[in-house]
Amino acid sequence: MSLRIPSGGQKFQWLQNWTIFYWAWWISWAPFVGIFIARVSKGRTIKELF
Repeated sequence: MSLRIPSGGQKFQWLQNWTIFYWAWWISWAPFVGIFIARVSKGRTIKELF
């Protein structure tokens, strides 16, 4: 797998859109992950959460 990014307008645009999607995905899931970690760290088991 190459880490080289090909030159060209469309390739750069795709990369930029992918970066935005990636950040938006993690920002949207961060509260759920935080709640999950907080509940598990209180001593509850994963089975009790569901």
